[in-house]
Amino acid sequence: MFGKKSAIDLATTWVEVVFIILLVVGLLLSVTAANAYLNFIIIFLCGLLFGRLLYQERRNLKLAFYLVVFGFLVGYVVGSYYTNKTLVTLFFVIGITASYYAHFKKIIE
Repeated sequence: MFGKKSAIDLATTWVEVVFIILLVVGLLLSVTAANAYLNFIIIFLCGLLFGRLLYQERRNLKLAFYLVVFGFLVGYVVGSYYTNKTLVTLFFVIGITASYYAHFKKIIE
């Protein structure tokens, strides 16, 4: 009963750990933003970052990447209490799409 280790095995549960970490980071980032416009700018920039990561890992994408991105988005949306959740999600998707397209067309290296 007491012989088993109760530590988290990061080799098998790293997705859940990163999901929770990015959920908290997204929550803290959106709570610290002073107003709605700053929230939209921050989520757009985060979308650009995730679009770059999506482009870099496009050959070997797994469900884990989408779960981690979704965790960040959920944390950010929950933390952006006074802003429109639909617009926050839209700016995030526009940022991802713009960054992926710019990398795909070699506008950005």
